[in-house]
Formats: sequence, structure tokens, C-alpha cells
Amino acid sequence: MGPGPAQRFEGETFPLEVLDAWVETAGTLEYAPPVPRLARTWADLLPAVPIAAGSPRELERVDDWLRLAQLLERYDPEQLAEFGFPDRYSETIDAMLSAAREVRADPQHADLEPLLARALERLRQLIPEPRSWDAETVLVELRARHVETEPEFSQVTAPLLDPDLSVARILSDLG
Repeated sequence: MGPGPAQRFEGETFPLEVLDAWVETAGTLEYAPPVPRLARTWADLLPAVPIAAGSPRELERVDDWLRLAQLLERYDPEQLAEFGFPDRYSETIDAMLSAAREVRADPQHADLEPLLARALERLRQLIPEPRSWDAETVLVELRARHVETEPEFSQVTAPLLDPDLSVARILSDLG
């Protein structure tokens, strides 16, 4: 018998939309296949420090990284623990909060506030009792400016970028 679906793709980078579809579909099956090993995806999404406050691309990467952390917390907490989240990433979290403070202080970056608020909300959900950093304070200040955050990722169905990429096709490719 060959390797299972999760082992077959070990070492691959997965788009978050594919992972969302995987875990949502797997949750409906009688036997839920394990979440693939996501070390490569984790490393690819890990933001570089320092984080440029004015860069939408870098801030989206932070949000995607935290979205992956949420997915792992929900469906494979052991894998998230193997990555050492959050303890190993205090420098990254501090850089994210520093970027958030810079965005908040610069009116030219007001268009980035919704993205930051969403990322900070993810961080707050992942680490409800902040240690020395003040994500809650920054988030409250952003919300005070009437910035709305998006719903939790599991409540959002992201459109697939590739119309040929469907859950049925993914599952048939894995079988």
C-alpha cells in the first residue's frame, strides 16, 4: 500500500484556500484524513522581521500566517505545537504589533487598518491572554476608528483562484 494523501504531499506548499477546503471537506467524512504536514507552508508564510508597516503584501502575509495558525489550532494542534507557536515567534509578534502601531499613527496608511485589525483579531483568538505585548490595546484602538474585521476564517468561503480546482477534484487526486 502506498503513502496516504497527507504523506504524499509532505514538503509541499499549500495555498490556504486549498487547506480550508481540505479541512472543511475532511470534517464531513466518516474517516477524516489527517491534515498534511505543513512545515513548508508554515515557513513560506512566516513573515520576515522587521515587518514593513506600509506594505500591504507584508501585512497580508502576516494575516495569512496567523490564518494558518488558526487552522492548525482547530484541526491539528499537535502540528502547531511542533512549530513552537506562539513562544518561538515573540519577535515576529512584536514586529507585527510595531507595524500596527506605525499604521495607526500614520494617516497615509489608513487603508491598511482593516487588514491589521483582522490579523490582530486572529492573534487575539490564538493567544487570548497576551503576555508582554498589547495586541488587545492596538486592536481596541483600531476598532475605535470603526474598522470592521472580517468573520473568522472558517465562516468565510474564499473564492477559488483556479476554476478547475474543486474539492471533488482535489479529493479524487488524493485517492
